[in-house]
Amino acid sequence: MSDISYISTAGSDTSSDPGIVLVRCCNGHRFLSGSYACPQCGGEAKAGQEEVATGPFTVLRSIKVKAPVAPWPPAPFVVAEVELAEGLTGLAVVSNSEEALPAGARVAIGDVSNAFPLFETITEAAE
Repeated sequence: MSDISYISTAGSDTSSDPGIVLVRCCNGHRFLSGSYACPQCGGEAKAGQEEVATGPFTVLRSIKVKAPVAPWPPAPFVVAEVELAEGLTGLAVVSNSEEALPAGARVAIGDVSNAFPLFETITEAAE
């Protein structure tokens, strides 16, 4: 599992929303951009094999951080393991929640102006 830090603000072919950059290795496995090698097989990323996952993403588990571990982000904040629509997982800082989120909560990419993107909780529209 990786910290989610590689964001494309260009979006995908059909959207201008920011997204998480995914790459494929020489054996076809997808992983988060920024890793030096594929976490499954150790293969190198293939050039031109990038994809952008725009979300929303599902929280698998989360924890509230009460004491600051660095100057940014200011505590309290929530760190969540999120599942991308593509089945990969990563760690995300959720900015608009001061309490741990339940499994199944939905988050989306929010502020991308810092070194690490901030995610925000979202509510599903009623059908």
